[in-house]
Amino acid sequence: MTLNEMIARFRVQVPTAKASVISDVNVTTMLNEGVDKVNLLSKIYKGSVLFTMTTNKQSYDLSIVASRFVLPDKVLARFLTSGSVYRRMWPKTRTWIEKKVENWLAADSGDPQYYWFDGDEFWVHPKPNATRTSGFKLYGLLSAVPMSAGDNYPWTNTASEIKAFRPMDQAIVAYARMQVTPSLGEKDTGGIDYKGFLEEVNRGMRQVKRRPDVSSDESYGMIVS
Repeated sequence: MTLNEMIARFRVQVPTAKASVISDVNVTTMLNEGVDKVNLLSKIYKGSVLFTMTTNKQSYDLSIVASRFVLPDKVLARFLTSGSVYRRMWPKTRTWIEKKVENWLAADSGDPQYYWFDGDEFWVHPKPNATRTSGFKLYGLLSAVPMSAGDNYPWTNTASEIKAFRPMDQAIVAYARMQVTPSLGEKDTGGIDYKGFLEEVNRGMRQVKRRPDVSSDESYGMIVS
């Protein structure tokens, strides 16, 4: 469904949510929040992000260099070599680095071999010995692009629909219905509780799982709670 279709579906399912009470702008905000919430539960919108590798810079704030990156995937992170080839790095923890590499913060620069996440920070060791645009490549869960035009679809905010994700449309609308329930009432007014929202997410995931190209990872299709 496009944004306009989702808003229309929301108002049909919650007939007391008149535009004079809850504006289209507010419904749009809830729907966009719903896309991200559905994605966190279902983990279906994945991809890769690229950002600059900087000489002697060992940590990077992901909210700045890769703002759409949410969670890492099982696919290993890569760095760009001098030969313009992406080579994988190995995931470790800061504790492991502290134990295994003496004076690692003062170590010579070179090709990064290890990486880890510390909150919003992405760390590598050793620190890079070169600056390269798109020097790091991370794979994982991405945040959706908020819908801003009525004819655009969720996830990408473009006029092109990701048809494989169509089964999640009703779950997105369900999130908006859940948000208005406290102010408008329960099911007799079209509102739902969190359990009802999760039921819609799981219903959508059962359908998405039928597509092996988007459900090959064992984490897809899980029951969420």
